[in-house]
Amino acid sequence: MRTLPIIISVCCLLLCQCKDPFSPDIESPKQGYLVIEGFLDTANPTEIRLTRTRGLQETEIAYENGATVTVETESGSAFNLSFHGDGLYSAPPLALGTEKARLRIVTAGNVTYLSDFVESKMAPPIDSVTWERRDDGVHVLVNTHDNHNQTHYYFWTYEETWHFRSLYESHYEYAGDGEVRVRENDIYNCWSSQRSTGVYLANTTGLSDDRVIGQRLLAIPNLSEKLGVKYSILVKQYALTAEAHQYWEVLQKNTEEMGSIFDPQPSNLESNIRNVDDINEPVVGYISISTMRQKRIFIDNVELKDWEIHVPFYDDCVLTQAGIPEYDKYFRIRDYIPLFHIRDAVGRIVAYTTTFDHCADCTIRGTNVRPAFWPQ
Repeated sequence: MRTLPIIISVCCLLLCQCKDPFSPDIESPKQGYLVIEGFLDTANPTEIRLTRTRGLQETEIAYENGATVTVETESGSAFNLSFHGDGLYSAPPLALGTEKARLRIVTAGNVTYLSDFVESKMAPPIDSVTWERRDDGVHVLVNTHDNHNQTHYYFWTYEETWHFRSLYESHYEYAGDGEVRVRENDIYNCWSSQRSTGVYLANTTGLSDDRVIGQRLLAIPNLSEKLGVKYSILVKQYALTAEAHQYWEVLQKNTEEMGSIFDPQPSNLESNIRNVDDINEPVVGYISISTMRQKRIFIDNVELKDWEIHVPFYDDCVLTQAGIPEYDKYFRIRDYIPLFHIRDAVGRIVAYTTTFDHCADCTIRGTNVRPAFWPQ
């Protein structure tokens, strides 16, 4: 017990000392380690995305393009995945039956990665996706069960889409050479999308029923623009083997539960896919075969009644009047957009009310093309 005061003193010193920037000297290949995302699916199109890890200061995604990606069965059948750009490879639903299968990747640099043979799992349908208004925002929850008591290990991903609007609506556009005309394209209403980046798991092995109730997937914080008009989330559900669940659980702990000296330390990830010529090379990802089940819901702003939003992107937005003939320099030289016109007593247009383009053009942050699944 004599060492306990020393440990406490050291911890106090660590907690009280000033924090200085630190750039860890981590050895990794210049091209980064291979990251594999996706599931092999027997009932829906299979999509696998290949990327590379990047340095802490790098923000651009490094896609692994030009690879040959193949699904191989134990009996010798093979299914090729087509390349679609940005590291995405896909194939129609895989006719695997009850056979085990594995994934083979040969990169453009002729490096081969091969997974173990894995069994196929059947995911049960999603019972419901619900939401609840709480003090910190809106929580999205999923409910599911397996009457056959055979799933036990669940994995979810989701895709968010939301309708948002620019701060001001522009009714005019600058056509050049001093001409301002009525705007034809809508830059007031836009949509934006975002895929989940976390690890979302559930394990029912300790329960009497193979049932998941009220599993939280995400919380949309108060003031979020996502719920300013209408919001949609598409939840995708997969079934895992015990080994796959263990892998994702470790990854979840490593990425979400670290941050202080009292948190769990990083654990080694035992992936089931590896470089055939260098088994010690780390590979991020785990190959699983599962039918995917999905369910989409919408949340309309009117259902929330008192939901307020704050968009820091608009904090510098102000309105300015540009009179004739000076308005030309606003639209030609500066990043201004005309909103509406001002007429004099006899009906002549004498000025335009304008604002910065990012305040009135929602396409800077999204698309004005309505998603096919979006209600009219």
